[in-house]
Amino acid sequence: MKKFNTNRLRAFFMALLLVLTSTVHTSAFAKSDVTWTEDDFMYSSEGNIIAFSDKGLEKKEKTNILVFPEGTKSINGNYSLSHSNDELRYKREFGRGKHWDKVIIPDSVKHLGYAAFYEASIDEVKLSNSLTYLGGLAFFNCGLREVTLPNTLVNIEHNAFERNNLQEITIPKSVKTIEQYAFSRNKLHTVKVLGNPNINSKGVFHNQEVEYRPKQNPFYENHFGFNGNQGFKSIPNGLRFENGEFVFDKNVDSVELEFDYNNDLYQGKMTIYNPNKYSIDTQTDLTGQDIDEKDNKIDDLTKNIKDLENQIKDLNDKKQEDQTKIDELKEKLESCKDNGEKLKQEKAKLEEEIRDKDNKIAQLNKEIEELKNSNNDELIAEITQLKD
Repeated sequence: MKKFNTNRLRAFFMALLLVLTSTVHTSAFAKSDVTWTEDDFMYSSEGNIIAFSDKGLEKKEKTNILVFPEGTKSINGNYSLSHSNDELRYKREFGRGKHWDKVIIPDSVKHLGYAAFYEASIDEVKLSNSLTYLGGLAFFNCGLREVTLPNTLVNIEHNAFERNNLQEITIPKSVKTIEQYAFSRNKLHTVKVLGNPNINSKGVFHNQEVEYRPKQNPFYENHFGFNGNQGFKSIPNGLRFENGEFVFDKNVDSVELEFDYNNDLYQGKMTIYNPNKYSIDTQTDLTGQDIDEKDNKIDDLTKNIKDLENQIKDLNDKKQEDQTKIDELKEKLESCKDNGEKLKQEKAKLEEEIRDKDNKIAQLNKEIEELKNSNNDELIAEITQLKD
């Protein structure tokens, strides 16, 4: 019996590992090493992008990094609404459930239009440094964790960043107007408004679900909230406010607070975690066992989040299929309405022709009667003459 050669087996597995690693790296490189050109997009006019072209749709399958070409003037969304006859209208949009690792908008872009990335999944976005207008629903429900607004921005339209995961935002001095619900339903623990914009009264920063983790205990009120204002409705047990500072009691893990600053301008719920309880550089450091337990919890949470993201993706795909069916049914309904209207017109025309024929028949019957009456008189006269 031959002796089993462990060295040869080990060499075989090392070679196999190198091949697999090379394959993975090559695949990953192919996924990101893509250059976007003007031919990858459709335009309403020169420099004004509205959707992916057929070539762009093919390129989208090769990369999750979207870079708009330099020279682009504006990027608009909601292509499907104005192009209902295009079977690929939803696929051509930059949002609608598409995932992007990164979106780069060149500095030539000044206008980002309505629903430009509506319900996309975006890990990172780089906005144009010349951007002046940010349209309604532009980044609605995109999962953004952070965004830097340029110092050229003037208008932020309604729902522009609603339903994201933003934790901090700085509004530049250049901004003149912020419309309703522009940043609602995020996780904003810090909002800094550097200028004096006209802010719509309808919940621009409301319905926040906030987790705030200060770096020290005590922590200062002007380090978070809306320009250092929180609007807490009450301070719970375990947390004190003294001379501009919040102070946790020693054994308190966290507190939950409701806040409403300036009549629903900045409103929501906030969980604040005690840094002395969880920070690794304080007197109450976690033990090794505590860390292991929390690592396990983090792993479980990460797995659950991944499962939920997959479910959301599946639901978004199904939702898009359902929306496509709805649009097709709407088109069929409109076609049926058109055919019904034509049939109504044809029916009315036939009814009119029948009435005309009835009138003609009545007229002819009248003439026949008159002829009958006229002929009888002549015959009577002739008979009378013959008798005489």
